[in-house]
Amino acid sequence: MDQLAGQVDAQKAAQKEQEAAAAAAKADADKKAADAAAAAQAQPPAEQKKVGGRPAPEFGGYFGAIAGARRHVMNVADALSWIQGVRSFKAEEGRKPKNSEEFMKVVVTKYDLQLPRIEADEEYLYDPNGESDGDFGQLYVVKKQTAESAPPGAAQTPGSNPAPSGAPAPK
Repeated sequence: MDQLAGQVDAQKAAQKEQEAAAAAAKADADKKAADAAAAAQAQPPAEQKKVGGRPAPEFGGYFGAIAGARRHVMNVADALSWIQGVRSFKAEEGRKPKNSEEFMKVVVTKYDLQLPRIEADEEYLYDPNGESDGDFGQLYVVKKQTAESAPPGAAQTPGSNPAPSGAPAPK
């Protein structure tokens, strides 16, 4: 009887060790997945710049504080227009714009948004799942992709129309 009880205790101890090892492995895998997801969300791809995301000044002291305050005010001013447009759209439609095309065609034109000036080779990209100061998505400035500069098989940016082979690209 004692021998049987010893075997049962040994089996229970082995089972607890296996459960503990499996729980530790699962916790480690969850931590790695969470770290990877946080790293992916923390930084958009290098070619995307947030509208209203000027870099911080690289000097400190009194002038650094003044430059930092100016940067903050300019970031808020840049983001205010498009956030108000999305807020108005959301109040009327009950949802955020679905994509960049709907943002540019409906929100910008309907509410006559004054977006910050961008270079000729750049365009705006609205991400409804991006983060901003609320549930409004995120507006980025990205380099335009042309059919010549995009690698074969690359996804086109929202709103762009790939030209059929042999036809010139639309301008």
